[in-house]
Amino acid sequence: GGGTMEIAQGAALNLYTNSIANLSAVPSGPAVKGHGTLGIGTFDGTKSIGVGDNATGDLLLTNNAFNTVFGPNFEHYSIGGTRSVSGSTITQGTINVNHSSLTQNTTLQANNINFAGDMTLSSGKILTVNAGVKAEQTAGKIKTDNLAALGKEIKLDKNNEIGTLAADAFSINVKSDALTIGTITTPAGAPVASRTITGVKAGSVTSGSTTTNGNIKLAADSMTFTDGVEGKGTLELEQATAGTNLNVGKTGTGLTLPTSVFGGNKIKDGFEHVYLGREDATGTTNVGGSLNFLDPTTIRSGKTAGSMNLDGTTNITTNGNNLDLESKNLTTDPGSQVNTGTGDLTLKTDKMDLKGRMGSSGGKLNVLPISSNQDISLGSNDPTKLSLIDEYFNTVNGNNPVFWGYGSVNIGDRGGTGRLWQSGSMNIPFTVNIQQAINTSTGGVDLRGTINTHGRDYTVDS
Repeated sequence: GGGTMEIAQGAALNLYTNSIANLSAVPSGPAVKGHGTLGIGTFDGTKSIGVGDNATGDLLLTNNAFNTVFGPNFEHYSIGGTRSVSGSTITQGTINVNHSSLTQNTTLQANNINFAGDMTLSSGKILTVNAGVKAEQTAGKIKTDNLAALGKEIKLDKNNEIGTLAADAFSINVKSDALTIGTITTPAGAPVASRTITGVKAGSVTSGSTTTNGNIKLAADSMTFTDGVEGKGTLELEQATAGTNLNVGKTGTGLTLPTSVFGGNKIKDGFEHVYLGREDATGTTNVGGSLNFLDPTTIRSGKTAGSMNLDGTTNITTNGNNLDLESKNLTTDPGSQVNTGTGDLTLKTDKMDLKGRMGSSGGKLNVLPISSNQDISLGSNDPTKLSLIDEYFNTVNGNNPVFWGYGSVNIGDRGGTGRLWQSGSMNIPFTVNIQQAINTSTGGVDLRGTINTHGRDYTVDS
């Protein structure tokens, strides 16, 4: 015969079974009803759970099951989890998600959580993903107003629609149309106690004398930093769509990263390297305002398309950290300032037109093409080549040079296949290292003019 179970407000019911095939609705409604937390896991964790109408698994939790077998009024669904039985720890091994639509706060906890299709939560609800090993998305869209990510490796990098993100895991890779980095308190009643997560934090793992740092990658066409991001690995902040513009330190159409997120305010000091923008971007990267970088930083636009401009309000300081500007085309406006202190500046571009100033206190200046087959013109302004002209290094017509204070300049791509052409007379008051096509059988260097290094060393390798 049939029976019912009913759970009171604030209470929790945990069912551990490998099948709910024998649970069915009764004439009065669902077999399991309540207003607290409904916990569902397999008997010993070795069987998989399928969440959604198209999910694979041993214990299948279809959308209909949460209306007929389980009542729709639970406040929280806790699926999977970890528990102690007779001194042993049982952890759910695998949860597979595909075409799931749930109306309540939902916690997924397992060693491996696989999103192979859509998962949608009702408005205002919280999706908590707690992966002991890895949460990975191979297809589908996650739609939730709040995503709390915990555990080890989080990789939810498809075209999702996520409102607020808070994460504390070894590594985090999340993509959404828009993201707010904020604070989420996970629902009570799950095997892991409720906790408040603020911002996005990547962890570190030490084994013996070796420490491995987790990375953070956030992709969205709009980002709001109510709270910050923190870690010791790499940080990537980029557009979700290649054609979306990137605005660093200034407002504009596209992904905007205002000056207020830098200087340790929202991007906390301590990252190994910070990357701003997509490598395959086709839009424009616009830079402006006073930018204070506390970690080595790369601002990038597309390798094969797109462009980057530093407007006249740009004032970048790096506190002795290295700065890389990478774009198919690079321009700087009069009045723009870059100061890397003792750090190095790398310009990686196929074409550039520099009107601002870029300086250092003895660091290295590296200039090379972003395309391996691009030719370089040293001394002549050739629109078909990456051109470095005398006024970039020397006072011409009373105008200050673009580059100042560098100890040395490295020109060329060691692995490039293009040629470097030098012509005319140039004054470069730094140690000069021309290094083009050293590691390739094509390309080379053609010197037809003179370079005055004012007593500094001058080396050519090819």
